[in-house]
Amino acid sequence: MAKLNTYVHVTRPDGGPPVRFGPDDQVPDWAIEQISNPDVWEGDQPKGAGSAASADSAKGTAKSAADAINDALKQAERRAAEAEKRAEAAEAELAQLREAGGGQEQEIKEPPRGGPGSSAEAWTKFASEQGITVPDGTTARDVQALWDEHKAKQG
Repeated sequence: MAKLNTYVHVTRPDGGPPVRFGPDDQVPDWAIEQISNPDVWEGDQPKGAGSAASADSAKGTAKSAADAINDALKQAERRAAEAEKRAEAAEAELAQLREAGGGQEQEIKEPPRGGPGSSAEAWTKFASEQGITVPDGTTARDVQALWDEHKAKQG
């Protein structure tokens, strides 16, 4: 027979007021199932002790996990919807740019290779606009060579 070594208060299964049990009381099975603290028993914890509390705890843990999963799913769906909207906007912008450009790539107008407008400064500015890094002090001819090399790589 299960014997307590201290006093405990146990919630009644019918929802009534809590019941107090102590070392001199005979503890019914419904109360044993709800007492989850193993330290309140004299000797070994009786079979089934805390099983109702464990079940309630497991239900609470499962509900918490389900809630966390649902929250993560909702957040992922929101992010996916936002990404879809951004993709649609980008596609629309691309279509507008193609339409404005006649659907063809714009021809790049390079500076003249000789005469007015063919300075190292003009060529350095042009090359930089095309994404080419030009070291300081590079001559116009060297920048032109960099540009020619870049074009050849682009195909």
